[in-house]
Amino acid sequence: MNITASALDRITRCPASHALPQRVLPGSVYRDRGVVVHAYRAAIATGADPDEALLDVPEEHRPWCAALDEAATPRNLAAEVAFAFDLETGIGREIGRNLERDYGELGPTEIAGTADSVGVTVGMPRSMLDIDPPVTVLVEDLKTGAGWQPRAAEHMQLRFLALASARTYGADRAVVRLVRQWPNGLIKVDEHTYEAMDLDAAHGWLRGLMLAVRDTRDRNAGGRLPDVHEGAWCRYCPASRTCPAKSALVRQLATPGALPMIPLTPDNLAAAHRLVKEGPGLLKEIGAAIDAYVEQDGGAVKLADGSELRRVWNAREKVDAVIVDQVLARLYGHAVADAAVTTE
Repeated sequence: MNITASALDRITRCPASHALPQRVLPGSVYRDRGVVVHAYRAAIATGADPDEALLDVPEEHRPWCAALDEAATPRNLAAEVAFAFDLETGIGREIGRNLERDYGELGPTEIAGTADSVGVTVGMPRSMLDIDPPVTVLVEDLKTGAGWQPRAAEHMQLRFLALASARTYGADRAVVRLVRQWPNGLIKVDEHTYEAMDLDAAHGWLRGLMLAVRDTRDRNAGGRLPDVHEGAWCRYCPASRTCPAKSALVRQLATPGALPMIPLTPDNLAAAHRLVKEGPGLLKEIGAAIDAYVEQDGGAVKLADGSELRRVWNAREKVDAVIVDQVLARLYGHAVADAAVTTE
C-alpha cells in the first residue's frame, strides 16, 4: 500500500504505524466538517463569491465556514491539487484537481498527496548570468479543530507537498503555509520557506523513511515486535488495534498475576510502589487508547455483554461573544448580530 502525504507526520514519528496491519477508519463528524470547509475554501480560491458559496454549505457547518477570514480564504489559486512524487526517479507530477483523494493507480515508489491551494510565481533573473528566472511555488493547507498538528517548519505533509509541487512545476523554491482554524474561530497562519537545498534534503528524507517502513515490516513479518513510538499522532492511527504498545498497556493491568498482591512483603514492595507512581499515567494512556478505539468506530462500540460504549460530549457553557457576533453578521447581517449579541 502506497504512503499518502496525510500520513507522513505520523509515519515519520512511528514507521511501525504503516508497517503493522491496517484498518480503514470510518467517517466522523470531524472529517465531514473538514471536507465541507475545504470545499467552501476551494470555491472561494477559484473565484466564487463567499456569501453565495456559504449558501451551499450544510447549516451545521456554516459557522466554521463563516468564521474564515481573508487570510484563510485565498483567491486566484488552484484548489485541491493532487500530486505524486516518485522516490526513485525524483519526478513529480500533477495527478489532477478536485479528485477527493482518489489518486488512481500509483507507481510502486510513488507517494501521493493533495494541496488545498497552490500558486506559482516567476521572478526576475537574479543576474544577467541567470538563464532561467527563479520560480517559487506556494502551497497552503487548512486544518480545522484542535487536534495535534506540527508547526509549518516541522510539518511533514507540507514538506512533501513542497517537494512534489516544486518538482512538478520546475520551481527552485517553495513556500508552505499552515492555516489553522481553532474551535473558537481563531485563525492562525504559520509559514515556512524551502530553498533548493532544502528540497533536495526532503527527497533524501523521504527515501530514508521508506526504507524505515520496509525494515519495520520485515521485522514484523519475521516475528519480531517492531519498535513503536507513542504520542499525539496515535489518535487516528489505522494500526492502533495491532500496536504492541497499546496491547501491552492493557495486559499489564488486566493479566492475573501481573500486579503485586496483598499482603505486601519486602519482595513485592518495590513493584507495588512503582505501580502506585506509574499507575495513574498508565490508566490515562489506556483511557486515551479506549477513546481512540471508540472514535475510530464512529463514536460507539457494541460490547460482548450487549451493552454499548459511546462517546458523550459535554456542551460548552460559554461562547466567545465577539466570534458569535462576527458569525451572525456574516450569516444574517449586522442588524441581527447587534440585536442578539452584546459585546460590551
